[in-house]
Amino acid sequence: MESIVKEPEAACFLHSRNAWKFTFFLIAVGIALLVASAVLGISTLRFLHNADFSEGTVEELELHARVCRPTVSFHDKQGQIHTFSERGSNPSGFKVGQKVCVAYNPNAPSIAHIVSFETLWILPTVLVIIGMAFVPLGLFRMWQTRKVAI
Repeated sequence: MESIVKEPEAACFLHSRNAWKFTFFLIAVGIALLVASAVLGISTLRFLHNADFSEGTVEELELHARVCRPTVSFHDKQGQIHTFSERGSNPSGFKVGQKVCVAYNPNAPSIAHIVSFETLWILPTVLVIIGMAFVPLGLFRMWQTRKVAI
């Protein structure tokens, strides 16, 4: 008789312990994504604050692993031509010959980005959205698990 009583308690304890592990995992991942988003956002803001700006032209769209990467050329303040490849997307938000605003590091013009939401802000935005989903989900699971344990 004793083993019958102890087994459900042990199973309930294991279930509850696993539920808490999953709950803390959700919260930890959510917080990590929010921190990563903040770090990327601050890095982008610092880059833009220190950058020089120029008009560039999309010279070509290179296909890399089903992603179109625009290659852009621009002139720096000294009149030198620089070329860089931007992170890509599928479908591409750019067309060959399109004029774009370019932000570049004046001390290292090879470090440049097209000034657009897609190229500068999409990754931090996606991370903050996912992080903001995981944290409340984890908190809800915590509330739900605590309610079952009581």
